[in-house]
Amino acid sequence: MVIQVKEKATNDTNDRLGKQLTAKVSTALLNQQLKHATEEPLESDDGTLIKLVTDEEIIGIREDLVSNYPELVTEAFHSSALRQKLVTIVLEEQRYGKNEIGIKKAEYVVDEIVGLGFIEQLLKNDDTITDIGWNGTFLTVENATQRRFYTADQLQIRDPETAIFRIVKKFADAAGKPFSRTDPILDSVLGKLRVNAIHKVLSPSGTTFSLRVVRPRLALTMENFSDFAPAYIIDFLKVIMKTGCMAIIGGETGSGKTEFMKLMLSFIPKTDRIFMIEDVPETHIKKILPENDIFSLVTGGVVTISDLVAASLRNYPKWIVPSETRGPEAYEMIQAARTGHRGVTSLHGPNCRSYPRRLVTMSGMGYSINETAVEEDVLTYVDFGFHIKTAYIEIDREKLIFHKVRYLSEIVEYSTEKIATTLFKQVLNNGTFYETTGLLSEEYVSRMGEHFIDFAFPKREQSVLTKSPELTSLLQKAVEEAGNTHEN
Repeated sequence: MVIQVKEKATNDTNDRLGKQLTAKVSTALLNQQLKHATEEPLESDDGTLIKLVTDEEIIGIREDLVSNYPELVTEAFHSSALRQKLVTIVLEEQRYGKNEIGIKKAEYVVDEIVGLGFIEQLLKNDDTITDIGWNGTFLTVENATQRRFYTADQLQIRDPETAIFRIVKKFADAAGKPFSRTDPILDSVLGKLRVNAIHKVLSPSGTTFSLRVVRPRLALTMENFSDFAPAYIIDFLKVIMKTGCMAIIGGETGSGKTEFMKLMLSFIPKTDRIFMIEDVPETHIKKILPENDIFSLVTGGVVTISDLVAASLRNYPKWIVPSETRGPEAYEMIQAARTGHRGVTSLHGPNCRSYPRRLVTMSGMGYSINETAVEEDVLTYVDFGFHIKTAYIEIDREKLIFHKVRYLSEIVEYSTEKIATTLFKQVLNNGTFYETTGLLSEEYVSRMGEHFIDFAFPKREQSVLTKSPELTSLLQKAVEEAGNTHEN
């Protein structure tokens, strides 16, 4: 309930002050209620999203808002302040009441009209969501530890194609980009959301999209690291970021390469200048590490990553960090490594031993190269490869909910003599994690010594790794259920 403030006044000045105070208190309390309203569950026990207002009512309200507040409706998609104005308007005009239920209804209506509909509901219900994807048939939602699926019925959308197309079109319009039969692929970024969508003209099952949610924070931290890798890996990361290195991070899409990279960058000395290069602003590394000397560059579709890598060399960087290497920029990175620059990048590859060849292949996409010479450069100047894997554990078969386990699979050190030496390997076998370690090269140990650093991996040979009680319990349950399934 909004408190009404009554002010006795004997003159116009006091009356005006009283009205201002009333407005401020009412607005403050309404804002507080708006914040509280979003904390309530927006999903039923069976996974179905709760529909607070009927589709017919939303259509009527949409027509009314477009007719009376056209500019507000147009601009509210990418402005939280304008969106809140619409919530207040809907609250007043629809007479939902300024209680918690009324506020939630008004928010729901505005989300459906100018926002992203069911996506808004999902993001409000779980602020750890990282990926949302519609494949034309059903929705996949993932965060760092879970994957779940939603049917159109659970999302309460009668016409999936129309609903999905409307969401994608909002992204396209906000970015000033076309999305149609003649422009059937959309890549767009809006705030913390990055979307890739494909029109139904190219997808027989209907319009599809993949949405990545990026937040200016470290998702992988020292507090939750134990399920990812043992604690001494943190020490190793600190050592190599202080000593300096050229490192490659690989794994499948959604395995957590970017989050692992952000953690590594957090260990770089504050005196080192970092050039962060991205196609779209995804790492938010300047916000995460505000005290570090970071140049954050985005291609913006105007220049290439190769252009920015080359430009960065004229700005005296210590570290050059393309968030992802997919093409000829690999050659620029290798040249930077040859001149003593440090760097971290990510790529897609099946294992650490595949990375050198991948870099050679990508270098050849834009340059005429001697492959043997370039591969030798990679093995000489790229120090380490990291590979991340993902495992899924079934939690609820009926609701299609899976627990997602990201873990560091392997670390190798590259050299021209042995190609790749395993320094750390973590294997998941029948519900148990095992670790094996190796020795750093004498050359890198010598480089650490120049920085007064001493480090060696603890000796491990197929040793059992202890994980958190929560993960251990999930793994044990999965093993038991798998055994029961085989028996039956």
